[in-house]
Amino acid sequence: MKNFHRHISIKTFFLLACTLQCILLLSPVKAEAKPGDDYSPAKAIAYADSCFKEVNGTHQASPSKKYGSELCAGYVSQCLREGGMSEDASWYWHGIGKTPDAWRISTSLYSYLKKCGYQIISSPNISQVNPGDVIFYYTGSGWGHCAICVGKNSAGTPLINAYNNPHYHYSNWRLYYSKVCVVSMDSKTQTPEIEEAALANGKEITLSCATSDSTIYYTTDGKNPTKSSTVYKKPFTLKKSSEIKAFAVSESRSNSDISSSYINTEKVLEDGIYLILPTGDKTKTLGISSSSTKSGAAVKLLKKNENYDRKITLTYVKNGYYTITFLHSGMALTEISKTVAANIDPTSTESAVTIKKNADIVAVTEQTTYSICQKKASGAKNQQWKLICTGKNKFILQNAKTSHYLTLDKALTTGEKAYPEEKSITAVQEFTITPTLKSEIKLTDEKLPVSLKLKQAFDFYGILTSNYKLASVQIIIQDKNKKTTASASDTPNKTTYSILTLSPKIKFGKLSAGTYSFIVKAKDATGQTTVVVNKKFKVTK
Repeated sequence: MKNFHRHISIKTFFLLACTLQCILLLSPVKAEAKPGDDYSPAKAIAYADSCFKEVNGTHQASPSKKYGSELCAGYVSQCLREGGMSEDASWYWHGIGKTPDAWRISTSLYSYLKKCGYQIISSPNISQVNPGDVIFYYTGSGWGHCAICVGKNSAGTPLINAYNNPHYHYSNWRLYYSKVCVVSMDSKTQTPEIEEAALANGKEITLSCATSDSTIYYTTDGKNPTKSSTVYKKPFTLKKSSEIKAFAVSESRSNSDISSSYINTEKVLEDGIYLILPTGDKTKTLGISSSSTKSGAAVKLLKKNENYDRKITLTYVKNGYYTITFLHSGMALTEISKTVAANIDPTSTESAVTIKKNADIVAVTEQTTYSICQKKASGAKNQQWKLICTGKNKFILQNAKTSHYLTLDKALTTGEKAYPEEKSITAVQEFTITPTLKSEIKLTDEKLPVSLKLKQAFDFYGILTSNYKLASVQIIIQDKNKKTTASASDTPNKTTYSILTLSPKIKFGKLSAGTYSFIVKAKDATGQTTVVVNKKFKVTK
């Protein structure tokens, strides 16, 4: 009987052990996927390429026997898993039709990676896409398609692999989609950013790190920080010029790189494009009316917007002084003076110069008036201005030559010209100087005509990007005499635009043999028109 019970016990134990083993094999690993995983881009890419086979010089999909055939997200998930990313209860492979949505559906995979803490890069350029990263494409109802970056070509353009409609080492990595984002699979803690803001008594320093669970350590003496350095908790004031260094530590990732920035407490603002706004009237901006490029045009308060005639370029000189140049004209903000003769009461005791005029004795005195205008930039002292900080992002502007303050008197409400006076600081002498953006319109990932055969059709493509909304885009084909033979235009009203939209409207097959120019013009919301492309191509018989 004892042996029987012993036999039953051993048999039961064996069955329980087998059952437990099956449960462990069939259930997902409980470790959560995170950016700290030992993810190897090389392993992920090697697997991604193994899912293709070469047939007659082209690569066709060849699904892995381990996972079977899956669509875009399932294929990318396989690559991530083979690259070393950990499975968990939300993301794992359990057979075709049995895996969670996060594994097999693109929108769900995007949400999962974002929730896990991977860095999302919106509207990326080619330098921000690295091998092993996941690229998502917006299909109108979400991030409905995805691919994996498997390398870069000699021009630095990302190459992708994707399933559904298979692509192998495909250089048009945007796949004609106008909205693209990248999930960075980098396992490092993000490098801290160092930001500065002028205060009346120095600079306010703010440190930040995109990795949410990180701790930032910093130094203010130029030495490399360690875990023994000061822990950053909140913005602090730096009163003396020095070098700030910082790095970040996260339990889920390896330590970040060290960021550094030399903070010049006299240089209260970085060189760049700004708007100057009076604190007394937040609806106005300092500028030149009607986009005037005339030397001597008076500075005025204009209705607040970011047109070119309101934008100024700040360029640091030294000792806290800057030159202030109007972006549209290239002319500098200048204080000018004019001496005039003004009649006064002959009985006045004020010192005067007595002159004869028509046999009458008239007492006059010299009177100097000052005004502000734009003049050709010369580096003269009357074109240099000290920005004296009176509070966070609040300044008074003092002229280097006369020490006069830039003052808004009646101009505060009427929009008449501004002028300086030597008097105590008042509300009409205080400004906020706000960063703005210089128009930057670029075309990337383009395929343009170079040499075509007569009657050959051609599809051009490329992505236009701008930091302002694109008001209009025009494609022009000109012959050697600069006569327009074909054109197409659109009004995107957005910052990213695929010129492929205009491709069907240009009939290359109707062009005669000869040399042509392919021109892309784009105008943004500031009113600036940029010729983005002007390249010649040939049509031959």
